[in-house]
This record gives sequence, C-alpha cells and structure tokens, in this order.
Amino acid sequence: MYPWNLTWKKSITFPSLVENKMDIIIVGTGATGKIAYEYFSYDSQYTVVAFAINSNYFREDLTEFYGLPVIALEKIEDKYPPNKVRAFVAIGNSALNRDRARVYHYMEEKGYSLVSYVS
Repeated sequence: MYPWNLTWKKSITFPSLVENKMDIIIVGTGATGKIAYEYFSYDSQYTVVAFAINSNYFREDLTEFYGLPVIALEKIEDKYPPNKVRAFVAIGNSALNRDRARVYHYMEEKGYSLVSYVS
C-alpha cells in the first residue's frame, strides 16, 4: 500500500527517491560552483563527477575540489565525453551574465547537454 516499510518500534525505511542518477560536471569552482555542488549532491537526480575551469584560471595546486577532479575546460572532452556526462555552468553573474552565456554556448557547441536546477 505504501512505498515504505513501517515496522512497529523500528526505524522507517524509505525507498530511494532518485534512482539511476546521471553524471554531471560543474563548470566553475567559485561560490556558485560550491552552491551547485551542494544542491546537485543532496537534492537532484545527478551525481557530480568533476569540476571544470577555464585553462586561464587553472592552477597546478587545484587538482581537486570537494574531493573530485578539476579539469581544464578545454580538455574536458578527453576524460568526460559529452555522450557520457551532462554539464552545469556555475559561473557568477559578472559582466551581465556574458561570461556564463559564453561558457554555456561553448559547452553546447562541444555537444554537452546542459542541466538546470529548480528547488
């Protein structure tokens, strides 16, 4: 009758609300990237597998973020091809969103499906 098991004086076991999670990469490691990671990790149908940043901002000491690999955006296809993962552009709204739009279109041109988050 109910999708969970209720047992008297025992804990309630709920079914997984999201099965078959899809892998995504988050483009950006700033404040927006941090927030996106939290939302996608704990409240979505996606599993964050990596972060990507523009090679102009890439530093040799930034190889991991939240325990996940950080890849130069221009090399992302080598390790995470567009037919295997989706992407989320987590870049702030500087320059009236032009930077975000530019990266969004770049990822789109590379063949990535881009995702959004609605709470």
